[in-house]
Amino acid sequence: MTVSDADRVMYECGVEVLHPGGRDKTDEMARACQVGPGRRVLDLGGGRGTTACHLAETYGCDVVAIDTSPDMVDAALRLVRERGLQNHVSVVQADAHALPFASGCFGAVLVECVTTMLDRARAFPELRRVLTTGGYLGDLEMTYRATPPPGFDADLREAWGGFTTMPLDGWRDLFVANGFEVTHVEDFSDRMEHLGRTFVKDLGVAGVARLTGKLLARPGLVRDMAGWEALLRRGRGILGYGYVVGRRMATPTD
Repeated sequence: MTVSDADRVMYECGVEVLHPGGRDKTDEMARACQVGPGRRVLDLGGGRGTTACHLAETYGCDVVAIDTSPDMVDAALRLVRERGLQNHVSVVQADAHALPFASGCFGAVLVECVTTMLDRARAFPELRRVLTTGGYLGDLEMTYRATPPPGFDADLREAWGGFTTMPLDGWRDLFVANGFEVTHVEDFSDRMEHLGRTFVKDLGVAGVARLTGKLLARPGLVRDMAGWEALLRRGRGILGYGYVVGRRMATPTD
């Protein structure tokens, strides 16, 4: 069972937003990235399309959502059709390490809990490439608030399919190293509810009932989710949540 499998189950049960901070943090990043009418936005790791549709409906922008999963792409296309957003949201199966877009074609790129799973040395130059000069990158990720104990980082990487992270200052430095002027850094670790309680509130009674049925039918999923929950408990005081927003600077080679 992978994290993507668990995400799919949560989506099927009615959870709209899986990343820490929820829609409020999406909106904060969008505003910091000056998303609005006339902006073309890339939603990296768009999942089933809820963020892309929200951005188009709320800010009047045009959005391209990408995901590596064919199932997620199909689900996102269905949601776009259901909401009548075909003229404003497109969905593409694509790899963040080799984006199939022309240089400088987006005014903003939004990323939520994706770059922790990527080869950042390959992905960040691609994100910069597809942005216009002066365009914005916003990236929300799980971070380290303190040095993890021996073995913890390796356990996270194994449990979550290659997940790696670093302190929020490390994410800021990554932006700078890739030609971004950092305009905003937000650490919201102290304002986060326990993720499990947040999901239960989002699911509601009907969603919890559906999730219970799926868990009863899939004992492997129960085991793996219990393991992830144990990791999060071990990570209390170590794991945090935050986002960085940066503006693409011009360079002599542009």
